[in-house]
Order: sequence, then C-alpha cells, then structure tokens
Amino acid sequence: MSLRGRNYCESCTLRTAVVLFGGFLVHLALGAMYTFGNFAPYFISYIRNRTDDTEIRNVDSLWINAAGTIGNCLGLTVGGIFALKFGTRIATFIGAVVFCGSVAASYFTVNDSFIALVLTYGLTGYLGHKLTYGTPVQTAIKWLPEHSTLAAGIIVSGTGGGSLIFNQVITGYINPDNLSPDLTTEDGGRYFTQPELLGRVPTCFLVLGATYFGLQLIGIACLSDPPPNNQQVNSDFGEISKSKSDKLPVELKSYKSKEDVSHEVSGQVAVVHDNLGYKHDERTEQSFAPSATALPDNTMEYENKEVSTEDSIPKELSIMEAIKFALRCRSFYVVWLTIMLMNGGMQFINGLYKAYGLTFIDDDHFLALVGSLAAVFNCIGRPIWGAVMDKTGFRLQSVVYLGDL
Repeated sequence: MSLRGRNYCESCTLRTAVVLFGGFLVHLALGAMYTFGNFAPYFISYIRNRTDDTEIRNVDSLWINAAGTIGNCLGLTVGGIFALKFGTRIATFIGAVVFCGSVAASYFTVNDSFIALVLTYGLTGYLGHKLTYGTPVQTAIKWLPEHSTLAAGIIVSGTGGGSLIFNQVITGYINPDNLSPDLTTEDGGRYFTQPELLGRVPTCFLVLGATYFGLQLIGIACLSDPPPNNQQVNSDFGEISKSKSDKLPVELKSYKSKEDVSHEVSGQVAVVHDNLGYKHDERTEQSFAPSATALPDNTMEYENKEVSTEDSIPKELSIMEAIKFALRCRSFYVVWLTIMLMNGGMQFINGLYKAYGLTFIDDDHFLALVGSLAAVFNCIGRPIWGAVMDKTGFRLQSVVYLGDL
C-alpha cells in the first residue's frame, strides 16, 4: 500500500470514529426519554402540592407520553426533511434547540399546570427529540455503508444508555437524602410532600436542559458528511474504483410498468426491489434482471442495454416521491406496525415502573438504580444486534428474537 493510500485510510478511520463519537453524544442526551419513569413521581408530586391540579395522579403522567407520540410522528418526518434541506449539523442543531429548550421551559410550565407541562415536556420535547434522532444515524451509515446497522447500533446505544447516567443525576439532585413518599392516597398512590425535595424539582429541568445541550453541542461539532471522494476507493485497498469508465459486467433490462422499481447502490452493491423478482448477489456485487416469467403481467416493453455504474444509480427522489414510494411498500407497513407494538409496552413500563415500585418499596435510590441497570442492557444490546443484523438481515434476527420470548 502506498504512503498516500495509508494516510488516506487512517484519516478516514479517524474521522469515522469522531463522527460515531459525536453521534453517540447527541443520542446520550436523547436517552433522557428513558428517565421519565424515575422523574415522573417527583414532578407529579410537585404539581399536586404547588399548583391547582391537586388531584393529579401518577398514572396521569402517561398523558405526557401520549402527547409525545404526536411529537414523535412529526419529528421523525420533519427531521429527515431538515437533513436534506439544511445538512447534517444545522438539522441536528435545530432539533437540539427544540429538545433542550423544551426541557428547560418545563421549569416554568411545571409551576403552572399539568396541561402546560404536557405541552412542553411531552409534545414539543418529543418533537425535538425526534428532530434530532435520525440525522446522526444517517450520517454514521454514510461513513460505514458496509456495516450500516452496526453503525446505527453504535449511535443509538447512546439513547439506550442515557438513563444510566441521568437517572442518577435526577435522583441525586432532587432526593439526595433518599427520602420516601410520605403521602398515601385512598387509591394506593404514594407522593412526596417534603418541601426541601419539592423545591428542587423545577430547577432540575434547567440543569437537565443545559446538560443535554452541552453534550449535543459537542456531538454536533463532531458530525460531518463523508467527502465525495470517500466513494472513490483506492485499488491499494483491494476494492473497485467507481469511475465513469467502469462498466457493470451485467446486462440489465429496462421496462415500463405500473410497479415502481427501487435501485439503491451502497458501495458497489446494487439492491433491487425483490417484489419484481430481481436476484441480488452481494458476493459478486451484481444484480440480474428477472426473467419474463418473474415479472408481473402488466410489465411491458423490454430492451437490452449495458449501463455504467453511475447510470444504474437513479436520480434522487424528491421528498413527495419518497413519501409516495414508502406508502406503496409493504415493508413500510410491517416495520411501522412492529415499532408501534413495541413502543406501546415500552412506554407503559418506562412511565410507571417507579410509581408502581414505590407502593411497596421505600428505597427511592434503589428504584432509580433499577432503571439505570436496565439502561446498561439497553445500551450494549443495540450495537450487538446491529452487528448481528449486518450478517443475518432483519427477518432472521426478528425470528430469533421473538423465539427467545
């Protein structure tokens, strides 16, 4: 390997590591969503004692998650649009401002009413969360296209591990003396009324908002898109150059059909929509057109042509074209339904585990530790499953996981 090639390789490796670290920091702050169950008994007790909403209950905190679901749906879609329009850093910064600003603004709304807190900590907070969520993941995948799900797993492990740190920060700040709830209502709910504890609840929102923002600013500074020539691979590395003169050693069929065919090229590998019968071989890095019998009945007009690597890559879809294409894909609905079913149970357990535990456990610090230990497995599981998915694919991994249940 030439000296120039070695330096180029080392530079790319270092920049990739920096991008992964930056994305991890951004998501570490986003892991605040998993502190909700630990934090909720404190601010629900505060609202009962310091505002006019004296009948609010622990279970009512789920309305914050419910409002957050709306913010999630909007944030993921709009965040992707922002990334296309403004680029990686600006899009992530906008999301960070909304997310951290909403957390800090809860300092004021928690003193007003529960509904006001639902709007800031729930609706706009989760909106900012998902505005920020996707772009670091997409950026990491651009740097490691050959290990895309591992890259995504490393980034989102920050989200999984965030509560490992911030559960302890919240509990240590608000309840350093490990006080137990001293009010038990007729329905069995338990609440804090100690003035010294409740007095620290509003300022905790400010501490968290500032801490999250600091972490995300460092992370955003580390994010960057790969240079254009990162796609040009030096032959010293044992890979194929993607110059215009290179030809794919295959013959492709072009046709007109009511069905859309999606081509996505990652490195030298062409991925083709399976529903139309395309065969894909990642080892030979070739895609073969289907036989006439494999095509749908409405397929018409075939013509043979040899295409270059660049010609085989379609022009980038517009935002509306991408949305329309997604809505016509069966996989979109399968993944959507899977995530909906997963998140339903996750949000319920995450939101009420501590409120439930406090009904028969008087050790507040122990319950905070339970949430933190759960975060350990949430953190390390994500890159591990990402590496497994790179080898096995989504369907096989899902079968194995469901079989374990």
